Amino acid sequence: MNPLQLPLLTLRSRCAFHGCVLWCMVIGGFLLPACDRTDQVVQSSRATGEVPTGQLISTSQSPRAALEACIAAYENLTQYQDAGFVRLLYRLDGQPVEDRAPLSVAWKNTGQLGFSVYSLKAGPSGSRWRLRFGDEQTAQDEQILSRALPRQVTLSWLLDDPLVSDRLSAGLAGFPPQLDLLLGTEPLASLVDDSAQLILRTPQVVDGRPCQVLSIQRGKVEYVMWIDQDSHLLRRLRIPNENLAPAMLADQRVSEIQLTIELPDIRTSGDIDWANFTPEINARDRLVTHFVPRPPAIDTTLLDRELPPFTMQNEEGQVVVQSSTMNRDRKILVMTWLADHPACRVAASQLSVIAQQLRSSAPEVAERIQFVCIWAAPTPPAGLTFPELRKSWDMPGIFAVDRKAMGRDLFRVNEAPTLVVLDANNRLQLRELRTNPVLDQLLPRLLAQIVSGENIAQAVVQRAHAEQLRYAVELQLASASDNPRVNDSIPESYQPAQVHLAEVSQQDSTSESTATTVDANQMVWQLHGDGRLERQSIVGDAATSFTTPWKTVAGAMPRIQVSQDTRYIALAERDTNHLEIFDSQSEQNRKIELPLNSTIVDLRWLAMHGTRSPRLAVVTRDAKTILLDPKNREQLSGDSAVKPAAIISHASADSLVEGYVVLENGKVEPLQLSRDSTESAPALPGRPIAHTRTSAPPMNGTAGAAAVQAELDFLPAAGPWLPARDVRSGSVLARGWLAAEEPALFLLDQSLTPRWHYRMPIIDTSNAWPMIAEGLDPASGQTVWGIVEDQRTVHLLRADGIGRDHFRVSEPITGIAIVPSGDRLILRIVHRSKAINYSMSW
Repeated sequence: MNPLQLPLLTLRSRCAFHGCVLWCMVIGGFLLPACDRTDQVVQSSRATGEVPTGQLISTSQSPRAALEACIAAYENLTQYQDAGFVRLLYRLDGQPVEDRAPLSVAWKNTGQLGFSVYSLKAGPSGSRWRLRFGDEQTAQDEQILSRALPRQVTLSWLLDDPLVSDRLSAGLAGFPPQLDLLLGTEPLASLVDDSAQLILRTPQVVDGRPCQVLSIQRGKVEYVMWIDQDSHLLRRLRIPNENLAPAMLADQRVSEIQLTIELPDIRTSGDIDWANFTPEINARDRLVTHFVPRPPAIDTTLLDRELPPFTMQNEEGQVVVQSSTMNRDRKILVMTWLADHPACRVAASQLSVIAQQLRSSAPEVAERIQFVCIWAAPTPPAGLTFPELRKSWDMPGIFAVDRKAMGRDLFRVNEAPTLVVLDANNRLQLRELRTNPVLDQLLPRLLAQIVSGENIAQAVVQRAHAEQLRYAVELQLASASDNPRVNDSIPESYQPAQVHLAEVSQQDSTSESTATTVDANQMVWQLHGDGRLERQSIVGDAATSFTTPWKTVAGAMPRIQVSQDTRYIALAERDTNHLEIFDSQSEQNRKIELPLNSTIVDLRWLAMHGTRSPRLAVVTRDAKTILLDPKNREQLSGDSAVKPAAIISHASADSLVEGYVVLENGKVEPLQLSRDSTESAPALPGRPIAHTRTSAPPMNGTAGAAAVQAELDFLPAAGPWLPARDVRSGSVLARGWLAAEEPALFLLDQSLTPRWHYRMPIIDTSNAWPMIAEGLDPASGQTVWGIVEDQRTVHLLRADGIGRDHFRVSEPITGIAIVPSGDRLILRIVHRSKAINYSMSW
């Protein structure tokens, strides 16, 4: 789908410049008077190096051809800069008014982009590209987006961050059309679709430039484009008034409204001063690869605290509330501070409804509740007495007057309405500011929980603390490579936010666990430092134990791989020149020594067409690919022109081997082994797949597999790359780089095209392979991956790309497994001396 879907057609709810409601600004008188200069010839653009001003020329060109010429003109540009802005012109009580917001863009096809759009400012700074929000609401987070500049800026790259994508379209005029025309794969497609009617109007002059006027009619709504007759570049876009706030259109004082995007001073040559766009960086700013939303602010200062005894008096000075007495009666106090304001009257009405609901549906709760309505001012509203006020507003329970400002001093009540709930121990359980439209739905349930003895305040405090902790963690994980705050520490441990983990069982081990994997039969294999190899189901049935000569040392982080028939187990360490294969049937072990310069990069068991015996494929630093037969010790090898990064088990065209080699330059080559040759023929990571895709043979016995790309859309990182457990999808979880120093995990479809990516804080460059596990969730039918980073942090990803979470444990992790068990998905976290199983649900 076009990421700019309806960029200009969703403006009815957009009525803001700089985050302020525009029509509120109009009423407040903050807009500056001005006049429309639609057809006024202003300063000549001769000085800018543009085509000299010409005469208005009528044309016989078709409307569609005029639009296509405009789109083609942007496609042929090598650079662009304007001084664009959004302009709203109208008359208020007959006086001309103008309001503007910046909409300026600069671009070069060498991978540079700058803009000042609404509250956003962005531009290149050395090899980085930085963006910040200028509005106060977002600026308080002190986050600056900092990303490596790609070779070519694309729309998908620009809109990669959801917050940036939203803010670029959130202004009064929607998404900047210049960015769509310069970067979009289908420019203006959402504005000019097949249902739009195009009409060329009489040519006009805009800012001294003769322009064709193209009307775009979508039903009763009309957009108008002014297209430069000489350069074919967009000079103005008028947006229909129907997209403005209804309150503005209904205001009788307002007339002659015009909303336009103005693009004066367009330059397509000369130097661009990027300093005009690049945001300044302050010492307190944090550079991040993606924005991290701040959690909602919750005032937990008094929550779950026991307050001292207090009294409240009525209008006659009589004590009507004595908290210590209420406690002895085990009463729950529901106190609401009110003032002379419509919102307070609404709150009083809600309390009355709640009191009635409790008396009728939960009398056992109602008898434990004491409602107290407290007037925050010393006097009633003008024209009313306190008794008349209470009756008129239908206030439930006890009425009190806060003449001594008890609310301000003890409960920190600074505005009305404010609702406070104290339990029978005088602990503050709830504090609600202002009106809540669903209070009558929420409060009865909360009161019932408090009556039953639950400490809901404690849960709120704990949740708020966890959210703040999570926010600090997210900021740390999002830190850009050029972020100067490198000393931030991740907490010792923290829980996932979306995924619920519940411990199911724990197994202790007398020897250190060093590696874990799962075979095709969903059995967990665990290697211990003393060479003991165990196979066990995830539910903890008795383990089958094998004795191997594999003595592994602490911190070595080896990798074990089980063949598809579960007979052979391979052991290797990255960047070493030897590996071992253990036969679980004969319990024989085979050690393979490679040349000293052939250190291992990746390995994977691959299926072979026409034979039951799998092959172990190994790729090495010296660009060799080796196929090992575990039965007859046959070893086939071949060379590639570029160093390999990973092996993937993927059906390859015209080959007996179901595998591809991914090279460091992003090329993807099939393991070639002719079907007509004997199995002893050389196996090469052979000729690259043709760029004109041909259909690949069925994958894993399924029909209709897509053709595979000859080159990836990203720079790959070293394996392992894991296929989805749902073999029908043909998906692969890959490791790679979005740009320099910006690592990510990519979910690839059958053609190896990325469906989504997940930014990772680091890519492991040590000699150890990263720990990655995958399992099929019985509840959703989706593959779930678990990736261990820094031996402590676990990232959880779901195949739909929506389910994403992470958590951290206090002990180093040596292995991870994800296995279905009945209707549950079990996550096994293996530490050196124990393994813990968790049920996992999203």
